[in-house]
Amino acid sequence: MREDIRIGITGPISETNFGDYAMFVNNLYDIDIKSVTVFSYNKSLSEVILKDYCVAYDIKAVEVKLYHPKEKCDEQLEAKVGFYPFNSPTDTPLDILLRIANIDEVRAHIRDIDVLIVNGGGYFNHLWNNSLWRSDMLKKIIVPMLIAKQEKKKVFFMGNSFGPFDSSEEFFNYIFNYMRNTIYAVRDRMYSSVYLSRLGIKKNSINFIPDDLFFINNNILSFPLHEMIDIHDIGKYIVLEVYYPLKEIKEYIEQLKAFSENIHSKYDLSIVFLPFDFQRGGMWQGEYLSTVLRNFYLCSLNSVGYLPIQDAYHIIKNAEIVLCTRYHAMVLAVGVGVPVINTIKKVCDDHRYYFNKNYGLLEYAFDGLQFNEMDFIRIDFPSTLKHIEENFSDILRVQKELYSSEQYKKNKEYLKKIRLEHLSRIAPK
Repeated sequence: MREDIRIGITGPISETNFGDYAMFVNNLYDIDIKSVTVFSYNKSLSEVILKDYCVAYDIKAVEVKLYHPKEKCDEQLEAKVGFYPFNSPTDTPLDILLRIANIDEVRAHIRDIDVLIVNGGGYFNHLWNNSLWRSDMLKKIIVPMLIAKQEKKKVFFMGNSFGPFDSSEEFFNYIFNYMRNTIYAVRDRMYSSVYLSRLGIKKNSINFIPDDLFFINNNILSFPLHEMIDIHDIGKYIVLEVYYPLKEIKEYIEQLKAFSENIHSKYDLSIVFLPFDFQRGGMWQGEYLSTVLRNFYLCSLNSVGYLPIQDAYHIIKNAEIVLCTRYHAMVLAVGVGVPVINTIKKVCDDHRYYFNKNYGLLEYAFDGLQFNEMDFIRIDFPSTLKHIEENFSDILRVQKELYSSEQYKKNKEYLKKIRLEHLSRIAPK
């Protein structure tokens, strides 16, 4: 573990959603630098994750705080007069900097690091910037980046998806072109680089790497499993992960009942429900389905307080097939060679956001192979249940042929190599 370099990490790492905090922990283990400052917007959750996974690290947790937009934190934030904007107001870096309630604290910690890492994820887009509850989260993620630029610190991105920007393009233009000494990384070879190029980001500043969870650090996988569910007592199973609104789940209940009964009678399969988040993020759906479905097992998050990385990996790796709505359930499945179908949701009323991530994953995992993304990605949930029920054996055969190919294995070796090369640039020996 390197002790001569000090890093800071920003990103949605205090989200209760599995993919976000799991990427952070996995990156931390792969980077393997002892002194780490974590910038977050939910310090309490960050501290739970840090306590469980990071006792060997010298960790400082800093919560970024913003004034409410209506509070006057500086005379320069006085109300504008004389003009009405013809678009929604676009925050500049200065607008964000003037809203930092603990700017001296954040600046002091930025001065104490050598490199700032922007953790992987899919948060630089119109969805996050335009959301009433995510917009300030995004700005809190950006705050350490802006101060790192002021302090002339190196800024280093991990595997991110960029876009769609839509009417937020001007905002991201002002943010990213304010940055200097920055290396970007995209986790797809489809559209993210195109979106960055529209902002004027040069190609030689953009690296492609696989998703931050495509390879899980072996030290994480060696952590003991929690007693959340004993899959050995279940037999063969399908992993189900969905976070459609509970109202929508109830609309599908007859199809789900038929699916549960038929896959058990035809293929001797039970359902293991794996929520990636609490409440509407998965647990509410799982708790409801556990009261109405037979041959159904809920992996409850309540006892641990989150979904442990090693448990999620173990449950997915031993499944016959994964049916999911979340991208990172698909990442884990493809990474370990388990058949998977992802029913993508709409974001801002279309499928661009999830198509870019999901197809982008398949495109590099199966590079050089003939594959059909429609075997892995679907849109309609009820028809997907029927599709799996009627074509289970064919689905497994088609996908396992890809996973068993030498090309898939070579692709994984190459992807591991470029991830490690990217990480080595953070702290060259």
